[in-house]
Amino acid sequence: MATKRAMLAYKFRLYPSKTQAKSILEMMETCRRIYNAALQERSDCWQLYYASETPVENRTKVMKRVGRAGKDGVVTRQKGDSVNFSYNPRSVTFDEQVKRWSVRRNLDLDKGGCKFLKRVPAVVVRDVLQRLDQSFSNFFTRCKKSKSGKPDKAAGTKMGYPLPKRRGQFNSLPYRNYGSGCGLYLNGKLVKSEQQLPPAGPDGYVSGCKLSITNAGLVNICLHRPITGVVKTASVKVEAGEWYAVLVCEVEPKPVPSRKFQAVGIDLGIGNFAAMTDESGREAIIPNPKYYSN
Repeated sequence: MATKRAMLAYKFRLYPSKTQAKSILEMMETCRRIYNAALQERSDCWQLYYASETPVENRTKVMKRVGRAGKDGVVTRQKGDSVNFSYNPRSVTFDEQVKRWSVRRNLDLDKGGCKFLKRVPAVVVRDVLQRLDQSFSNFFTRCKKSKSGKPDKAAGTKMGYPLPKRRGQFNSLPYRNYGSGCGLYLNGKLVKSEQQLPPAGPDGYVSGCKLSITNAGLVNICLHRPITGVVKTASVKVEAGEWYAVLVCEVEPKPVPSRKFQAVGIDLGIGNFAAMTDESGREAIIPNPKYYSN
């Protein structure tokens, strides 16, 4: 039987230059816009499906963003509308959005491509779309738990439809595939396990390593302690103006040593604060605390 492995996360400080910090912030802003655009795409497709089952006289408000309903009930596409009508408008799956955004990312600049989208690795774009898909999965799960489809005021729960991210709310860049877009390097070689790191100094710090980030280059990192196991994922985040790198390592779980504790009986009283008795019959009395007198 294969032994289960545990995941251990290490958080280290990053010290990027102003140019490197600007490049990373641009990628985070691009991820935020990808998230909002994918969310708008799902909302528009649902509204389009809902409007197709709505009477003609009530379609005007529903199709305010995604199209216009004529007198005959035909929905026409507005100029600048990004809704794709080649798939089922009722729902947009995660795989469909991944394929669509990968095509947009590979477009040339002269064919409508975006230079900021090209700077974001495909792994990060996929993780952003997966985060949105998980938000919708949680939303539909909460809807199924509610029989009436309305928030349960007694339980204090809400449906919580996914909302667009505001500026500054997207503060992390996750890299699921370690080494693809982000990795820890030592003397030009990718560090994948603890065996590739030099021994720690007297103060416990490991020197000589730098974190490589796409479009940002080699960023100074402070390894205040050595890592253990094999590095699987990496992420870059900013918290309160400080930069951090989180390395998730796969380690072998260590069994917790068994300890035998003796039962202790505790009785709180008035004359004394507490009286304790263990299994051997030994008693210990704790007197009431008193104020010190000068």
